Amino acid sequence: MITEIPTAQEFHDAGLNQLHLAWETATNLLRGANEKYTGSELDEVSLEEYWEKSQVTLGNAFSLIQQAMELGIKGRIAAVSPFILIAQEHRQWPMEDSPFSEFRTVDAVDLIRVHNAIATPPFDDHFRAFFDDVRRKRNRLMHSVPNDIFEPGALILNVLKAAEALYGEKPWSQHCLELEAESRIRLYDGGENVVNNVMGDVEVALEHLQPAEAERFLGLKKQRTYLCPSCYARANRDYGAEAFPKMAQLRSKTPGETQLDCRLCGGTSTVERADCGNEDCKGNVLDDERMCLTCQHDNYVRPLPASV
Repeated sequence: MITEIPTAQEFHDAGLNQLHLAWETATNLLRGANEKYTGSELDEVSLEEYWEKSQVTLGNAFSLIQQAMELGIKGRIAAVSPFILIAQEHRQWPMEDSPFSEFRTVDAVDLIRVHNAIATPPFDDHFRAFFDDVRRKRNRLMHSVPNDIFEPGALILNVLKAAEALYGEKPWSQHCLELEAESRIRLYDGGENVVNNVMGDVEVALEHLQPAEAERFLGLKKQRTYLCPSCYARANRDYGAEAFPKMAQLRSKTPGETQLDCRLCGGTSTVERADCGNEDCKGNVLDDERMCLTCQHDNYVRPLPASV
């Protein structure tokens, strides 16, 4: 009997974790570069060396993307039947009880063909080309002297493409919030920095995305952005409060629109439309405590103390 048969959900979760690790690797390196180098001539030389020294790490992250895609496709096949993944001929199957992991499974090069034969919707030619390109580059990395130069921005884009195709049941930023909350980091800080960490990852990723890519993969359109009241309330505000990224946008461009949708957490807040009292701010979107969601100016008018 075949034992320890993996479920579709187990393949899905394992792949999602691999993809998130690739994302964190790329965004952490990008944050490190932003923190260490300011653009002077000396720093530009140092930055070039920084990325040269980061190639092995970036290559490992690229391999994680390929593994995540492979696991995601296997999960979709396993949803029909995990036994379809077994590539060994029946005569090679052991006579005694054996775990699923001891069987040779379908080669990566054949996964899309198998998937499209038994599952719907099928993968299209665009995804097939994307998967094959990632798979070939990963093979060069693992089996020969690699000549590919891995760019962190390209890795970010590849993660988002893979997430859209294989883990698109919810937006990528929401996957990140959940995975960050479950990570080992919460053992040290109690989870109080979950929102801050994901905000920082998305912010640095946005620096390397075109506007159309930011809208497609992260939902951020080419319009004004605001602080999300919900994310702000959940974030650790003990430091850097003035630097919170703005990840929320008004639902429409209709004058007086009061529904603010967050592209990070997926929540919706009802806001007040009134001019900010900060003369240097042109914002007119306030939260329920009348904090300006553009500049964070406190517009709350406190009542005078009762006379004695």
